[in-house]
Amino acid sequence: MEGVPTAPAGFLDPREALRAIGIRAGSRVADIGAGTGAWALPLAKLVGEEGRVYCVDIQRDLIGTLANEARRRGLDTVEVIWGDADTPGGTKLSDRSVDLVIFANILFQLEAKGIALSEAQRILAPEGRLAIIEWEDSFGGVGPHKDDVVTRARAKELVADAGFAIDKEFSPGAHHYGLVCTHAA
Repeated sequence: MEGVPTAPAGFLDPREALRAIGIRAGSRVADIGAGTGAWALPLAKLVGEEGRVYCVDIQRDLIGTLANEARRRGLDTVEVIWGDADTPGGTKLSDRSVDLVIFANILFQLEAKGIALSEAQRILAPEGRLAIIEWEDSFGGVGPHKDDVVTRARAKELVADAGFAIDKEFSPGAHHYGLVCTHAA
């Protein structure tokens, strides 16, 4: 993907993780905790002109930066939303409105993880998927403090409690794990 910086060899690369998730052209994707767009910008290229990327973040300055960068790149399919995933309805997205929700390096930061996962459940279409990319550990001062790491086992408990079933696990890069989840039957 042109114009998207690559990660150091072996470290987390959003492009590779998105390939593992399997993003479809025309998809409607919610990037929760979008920040400045490390995931949203490559997502916009993958969903194409027919798709949409909703970038939700609680930090106005970050989504402002993302909006400016998307505009600069001509990515009209990117929509930034000031919202709080820790609050029911806080993403401001409609019920069953997206095909994919991505929590990338955000689960450890959420105070109300269960509410955020319930919010993902609410906005996902019936055949929708939730992708979680999260820190496996605290690595040399990069990423979360060791007390804030959400282990793979804990993430599996959280998604099950929120009504999701794990469809696939993948390795998105060093010091991270990936889960793709669907609505539990």
